[in-house]
Amino acid sequence: MKQKLMRAILCGFLALTFASGSFGLEAEQAEDLYRQGQDALNSGRYEAALDSFSRLIDESTSKNDRALYWQAYTLNKIGRKNEALRSLRRLVNEHPKSPWRDDAEALQIEIEGVSGGDQIDLTDDDLKLYALDALHQVEPEKAVDLLEKFLAGNHSEKLKEHALFMLAQTDSDRAANILVDLARGNQGPGLQRQAIEALGMVDDASSKETLLSLYQSSTDREIKRAVIESMIVSDAKAELAKLVRNEKDPELVESGLETLGVMGATDELKELARTLPREQVPAALEGLGIAGEVTAILEIMKGSNDESITTAAIEALAIAGDQDYQAEIAAALNDLYRSSTSKRVKAEILHALMIQDDGETLLRIFRNEKDPELKREALQALTHIDSPETEKLIESLLEG
Repeated sequence: MKQKLMRAILCGFLALTFASGSFGLEAEQAEDLYRQGQDALNSGRYEAALDSFSRLIDESTSKNDRALYWQAYTLNKIGRKNEALRSLRRLVNEHPKSPWRDDAEALQIEIEGVSGGDQIDLTDDDLKLYALDALHQVEPEKAVDLLEKFLAGNHSEKLKEHALFMLAQTDSDRAANILVDLARGNQGPGLQRQAIEALGMVDDASSKETLLSLYQSSTDREIKRAVIESMIVSDAKAELAKLVRNEKDPELVESGLETLGVMGATDELKELARTLPREQVPAALEGLGIAGEVTAILEIMKGSNDESITTAAIEALAIAGDQDYQAEIAAALNDLYRSSTSKRVKAEILHALMIQDDGETLLRIFRNEKDPELKREALQALTHIDSPETEKLIESLLEG
């Protein structure tokens, strides 16, 4: 058993060593090379820029999509258009989900207008996406006409979702009415969820009222969840807190509290943590953790005699803490560890300290712990923390 433990520790130590090895340096070198290319490009030194971007493509293991784009851009600048198109085609083929894809396809269209050379394969959907984006330049009512017809047509879900997004960006009462109609499911369920999400982008009182009404009238959990998620964009904190307070479905309560955390609704979450039934407080704590509200979590943790709430508070601290609160969190968790008689609570504290990367407190607990099981868990947590003290501990154990 001891030999197995030693091998596990050694493996963990080696993993830490490799994880902190050459990858960071390579990333730093790649960033320097990328900046050199940008500087050369901005100053009109195209050959130097091309050399930097080409080296980045050949030698770096990540973010080659942006280097391919700027390589193509530079090649186009110096008249090597067919080579530029080949770089763009490589970007699209090797990085199909790249955020640089739209820029690549726009540059491809620009180049083909002059060169007529090699092409990136643009699908019909790609061209329609460009056409939808171009509706920003069309008079609003005309744009609404086109979007309404488009949504009624036989197009892919991806295209219709984009059309809904464009509709939400159109400053028109009629556009809002179409979204409301779709969100209510009056034109069938096909686009209802997407329309709800788009309606959340229309930041006005009427849209919020529509969403609240839809939530209250619906019996479909997924529709209700879509309404909850749509409130992030419109920042409807008070409205969402009210929905959560009145909701009976535990899953929807949890979804609402998590969303409030994403929205940073700390005041609403603190109030809900005080007033919700006991079984829903852990979800409120998770929301507070997502929002980074350390002080409130500590107050609840210190004042609780309920193990499920205490462990939920510890989990929330693990995701909430930042450098400003690290010492306060460490002190609170260390005090709780010493005073608690619950193995479950102690194990959760060890996990939280590992997530917080707090090797100092973990090391203190490890050295003082008498329970073999908890001591082993403390050691396991320590092997995930890269520090000189951890390395010394591992070395001393291996030599012992």
